[in-house]
Amino acid sequence: MPLPKKEVKYQIIQEIAVLGPAGKGWTKELNIVSWNGKDPKYDIRDWASGHTNMGKGITLNETEARILCAALTKDLELADAESEKDFPKDDDNFIKAFKALDDDEDIPF
Repeated sequence: MPLPKKEVKYQIIQEIAVLGPAGKGWTKELNIVSWNGKDPKYDIRDWASGHTNMGKGITLNETEARILCAALTKDLELADAESEKDFPKDDDNFIKAFKALDDDEDIPF
């Protein structure tokens, strides 16, 4: 006999960034979320409008988030990517997103 489905409770503590569209009107987001009353964690997943439904995602504690940030920074060589010449010329959304992050603005998707 299958176990009853447990209700998942969540509280979005801080909305950090919309990473991009995820299809069907959903967005891929980076937030800080408390799941089932536990300590908040960094959370990357797809969300429906109004955060009414969510897809599968990944949670990271602060240490894991710092390691991921360092690894991405090194891999993408963000320090060398301060000019548009380093961006793919055919990806206007990527350029707009990077400029928005650089200017501490919302990403324009």
